[in-house]
Amino acid sequence: MTIRICRLKTPPVLVLLSLAAAPPCVTAEDKIVLNDDGGWCWFQDERAIVDSHRVIVGSVASGVTDATRRGSVEVTTWDTVTGGRVTVPLHPGLALDDHNAPALLVRSGGRSLAGVSEPARASSPARVACIGDSITYGAKVVDRGHNAYPAQLQPRLGAGYEVRNFGVGGRTLLQAADTPYVATDAWRNVVAWAPDVAVVMLGTNDTCQSDRRRNWEHADELAASTRSLIDGLRAANPRVRVLLVRPPPMFPGQPGLAEPRRLDLAERDPRLAVIGHTLAAVAATIDGVEYHDLDRVLEVRHVVDGVHPNAFGAEAIADRFAEVILPAGVFPANPAVRSVPSAEYRGHPAGWGGGTWWDQLHAMRRLASADEEAAVVFLGDSITQSLSGAHDRRSRPGGTRPFDRFHDAGSALALGLSGDRTEHLLFRIDHGALTTIDPQVIVLQIGVNNINSAGHTAIETAAGIEAVVDHLRVREPQATVVLCGPFPLGAPGEPRRVAIDRVHTIIAPLGDRPDVIYLDLRGLFLDSAGRANERMARDLVHLTAAGYEAWMAAIEPSVTRCLAE
Repeated sequence: MTIRICRLKTPPVLVLLSLAAAPPCVTAEDKIVLNDDGGWCWFQDERAIVDSHRVIVGSVASGVTDATRRGSVEVTTWDTVTGGRVTVPLHPGLALDDHNAPALLVRSGGRSLAGVSEPARASSPARVACIGDSITYGAKVVDRGHNAYPAQLQPRLGAGYEVRNFGVGGRTLLQAADTPYVATDAWRNVVAWAPDVAVVMLGTNDTCQSDRRRNWEHADELAASTRSLIDGLRAANPRVRVLLVRPPPMFPGQPGLAEPRRLDLAERDPRLAVIGHTLAAVAATIDGVEYHDLDRVLEVRHVVDGVHPNAFGAEAIADRFAEVILPAGVFPANPAVRSVPSAEYRGHPAGWGGGTWWDQLHAMRRLASADEEAAVVFLGDSITQSLSGAHDRRSRPGGTRPFDRFHDAGSALALGLSGDRTEHLLFRIDHGALTTIDPQVIVLQIGVNNINSAGHTAIETAAGIEAVVDHLRVREPQATVVLCGPFPLGAPGEPRRVAIDRVHTIIAPLGDRPDVIYLDLRGLFLDSAGRANERMARDLVHLTAAGYEAWMAAIEPSVTRCLAE
């Protein structure tokens, strides 16, 4: 609104107006504009003060006349003798909230005091806008609603942040190119949302130069287009933190690419370095703007067509941005202790008959809701999943599967998920089947995939197992945890076997904790020379039918004793 002051001649008095329309008794020559963009809270006191010949007015700008003033707390002083008027920003870009208008106080000696305090923001999550093209959108990602990188970034940042995906396929950073991002509805939605953090990852389509798309010929305008986009973000929120990200590398050597595709990517990939150099140069000149690249984040196995990430590539990008956005030390350096969902989407090789990890998570929640009296729960990875398979995870009375023996004391549920690691299990404890059941016994077998597929160290993996045990003790205090630890991997002397052995040395003391039973079962699956016996499958990872029988027989006394207590 516009703040006006009116000098009424009969009787002589000053009247502050916050409305565009003045009373009928006020003529145009009586009105003096003090601030062309200012608002007050209805119960504010004092809105203005008069000190001798000075009138002092506090207000909050909406940005309607100048977008860069949006949310700025301002104080205007009008000298009634000289007619001079000065507006000073007390706190530029604080927030678009009229409750933030300043307090005013007349002091001695012709001095005045204006003060403002920044409100607490704990109840309002920081807004993170992911701006980009089809890579951000998740065009080639299976189950993009869960697995596009912005979706995977959300659980990594936590409840203190709200992440939104504003990716639009085919769009460019260059405003002179064929499909500029700033011409989209998504960009208008970004500006309306006024994010606190903007992750800008554009440029892949800018590298195109062909008869169909002649974008790269405008490359000399990259800096200007970047600055214009930053200006638009700051007009919406002057305090926005902007992350300028060089697009992911292209992989023209990825096996299976058609020759025209390979040649196209080989020509375009070097142009990404030019884009990166330009973004870095722009970021170096503007406070609150940072430059980041993904050169060492993605590998060829992370993309599907030489360019677009698969779900695991999106996972790697989300990890990188979480490290950047969160305060130092908040995102754990050890990946095994992060509570994050899995990006696994290959349902057939995982033994699910199709679908994704999320489909299995929801299926297990439904199973638990239908069997809230389950007494025994098995948590783990594909080794645990194979106790039952993915389609019949509940024990059966009189059943012939090794874990069916526990049904008589109350049903047992096999909640293993192929590919899971400790970090995924941490997420499932909070968001999976355990949210609806309270078992008496939880049999835990996890850690093989941390070492075998993710390449985590023994120390990292052991810390992940300890984090799982700790979390179970908090979330399921009624249960006893039977900790089996990871089973043997590989042959004697292999790094994988050495790492597994080291894990057991580290986690063995967990058995001294209340309601935790540690069972070292490695000997069940090895001969006297440490080689895998008939209870291990040929892959030296999984178990045979004899192995499952031996596992269940070994834990049966502990489980039975716990159920009887």
